[in-house]
Amino acid sequence: MPKQRKKRQRKPRTDEQKALKKIRELSPCHVVEVELHVMPEQAIKLRRIQEHLRVIRNTVLSDLKKRDDQMARTKTYKNLQKDSQALPQGL
Repeated sequence: MPKQRKKRQRKPRTDEQKALKKIRELSPCHVVEVELHVMPEQAIKLRRIQEHLRVIRNTVLSDLKKRDDQMARTKTYKNLQKDSQALPQGL
């Protein structure tokens, strides 16, 4: 007799998740792929530029994450979070 699998129960969505879903439905997102015919020298140059952009992107993201983590550890931030939770919803 085959083993029966339990159905996965989903957690109910929060109001924030519902709002984010509405925003995603309203904002279109499209990906366009265009094949480029380039000469080998141009391909090398493009790869070099892509690598520089990747390094810049990773540097900026790591710096932002560090600053965000540091901000979240401050007393001021924690107090502001408590105060904002005490506000009535819908403001």
